[in-house]
Amino acid sequence: MQARIRQTCLFAVVALGLVVVFAGTTFAQPSSPTNIGSWKLNLAKSNISADMAPKSAAFTVVAAGAGAKVTVDAVYPDGTVRHWAYTANYDGKDNPVTGNSQYGDVAAATRVDANATRNIYKKGGKVTVTQNAVVSSDGKTMTITSTGTNALGQTVNTVAVYDKRSSDPTNVGTWKLNLAKSTFAPGTAPKSATFTNVAAGAGIKSTSDTVGADGTARHSVYTMVYDGKDNPLTGNSLNGDVVAGTRIDANTVTFIYKKGGKVTVTTTNVASSDRKTYTITAKGTNTLGQTVNTVAVYDKQ
Repeated sequence: MQARIRQTCLFAVVALGLVVVFAGTTFAQPSSPTNIGSWKLNLAKSNISADMAPKSAAFTVVAAGAGAKVTVDAVYPDGTVRHWAYTANYDGKDNPVTGNSQYGDVAAATRVDANATRNIYKKGGKVTVTQNAVVSSDGKTMTITSTGTNALGQTVNTVAVYDKRSSDPTNVGTWKLNLAKSTFAPGTAPKSATFTNVAAGAGIKSTSDTVGADGTARHSVYTMVYDGKDNPLTGNSLNGDVVAGTRIDANTVTFIYKKGGKVTVTTTNVASSDRKTYTITAKGTNTLGQTVNTVAVYDKQ
């Protein structure tokens, strides 16, 4: 039974991997449905028995140069959590897979037609799994057929259906600070700041990287659902050690940061209607005792 569960877990991860390939195809061709955004495995529509189904599997696709980057977060029946990513063009060349994928260390993508792609995974230079992905004409579902033998020597023969998560907040993706459009008071604006939000179950996982005016690098990560409950904030954020988020509407969320149980900074985050910019208004007192009163504008990458 344990072996069967591991096989299902691997299926979920492998199936997710191909999505980035297909996603890149669609955004590169304006006439085809867009796959940029977040997606969730639909167990009822997939060829997986109920006792073998993963607890959850979600991924987010963002544009990256001439291709796309996919970031995956999945939870398996045995409690294993996996997070991994890769970036690929559609030239058939191998691309490194980072994170804790179970089925290979590189992926090579090619385009079949406007709505279909093929992805070949390898481990140690040896082909493991081949996947074919087809997006529906309305862009709402994606079907991924996977065959082969994974890196653990297990046979893979699955059909997975994914639904586009249209209800997700519009802050999913990678964002970069636009200093010219932002105001920072008091103090000096950072040299750079970026963050990436990816779907994680019913919520998101957010990773931020900032370089201050003095060269200090700050990195922080949190995972949350928008239920107003505190979640741990790891790294060296100036905002605090926990954060709670609440969704106001499809384009707006609010966050309350705390340090040692005390509220430090409150932010209101608004995505533009075209999803190209993201404005964060922050007020409060950070963990260094400095007053925060800023409006930071980020551009979608």
